[in-house]
Amino acid sequence: MPNALFPDGTVRPLSDLIAAAQQGRQLLADQHFEVINAVAADAQVALEVTWSGTLAVSLGDLTAGQVLRAHIAAFLEFRDGKIIAQRNYDCYERLSPAAPGENGGVRNASALEVS
Repeated sequence: MPNALFPDGTVRPLSDLIAAAQQGRQLLADQHFEVINAVAADAQVALEVTWSGTLAVSLGDLTAGQVLRAHIAAFLEFRDGKIIAQRNYDCYERLSPAAPGENGGVRNASALEVS
């Protein structure tokens, strides 16, 4: 679905998702997913997730060490115990460069799509 990094949204096959995850490992020093809520019905699961990641490298106006955040609704479809489809609705916090003299963390930042 559309978001700050993909204004038109994107549909990617598994190989592209794996490549994006590998790229994310190079950009992020660490990342954390917190499941806030989960609801299951039949072969579908809806998740409310908070994501945060710390930049390992500078990226545009953002500096290494800044913490990025997103609030995500993810809908998973399963068949034979495997995920066959996933739709994400990502609410990224505003991109803000670090203030001069700040040592990492920023109050308002945006998550990178690494899934």
